[in-house]
Amino acid sequence: MKTRSNLYRYTAFIMMVISIIAAKLTAEPQRNGKPSGLEDSQSKARTLPFRGIVGKIDTEKKTFTLKNKSNSEVRLFKTNSETRFEAGKIPAQLKDLHPNMAVRGSCTKTGERQYLAKLVRWEESRSRGKTSATSPK
Repeated sequence: MKTRSNLYRYTAFIMMVISIIAAKLTAEPQRNGKPSGLEDSQSKARTLPFRGIVGKIDTEKKTFTLKNKSNSEVRLFKTNSETRFEAGKIPAQLKDLHPNMAVRGSCTKTGERQYLAKLVRWEESRSRGKTSATSPK
């Protein structure tokens, strides 16, 4: 009887040690008091897609706005030296953008209805057709 109860105790002790070791191995390492997964997700901003019609363009501030369906300008996009502009497959610049052009791209959110554009792309042939059709001859 004594050997059987000692065997149960020994088995329970071994199981407890194994569970503690497994818990420590699966826990994330911490840096500066924070789990490493939280630091990485906060330092890297998530890239978001966008598309819309260009409203106002300010080349001095390097910004442009996109209109929504009711034609009110609601989203402000800032650009910097890392922002890429593409007209079709050809590289372009902010000065090549015009109001009422359909654009799409990717950005990161910087504030309430404010974004930093990473890529701004538009179709050159479609945008030319829209602007030339609306311009007087």
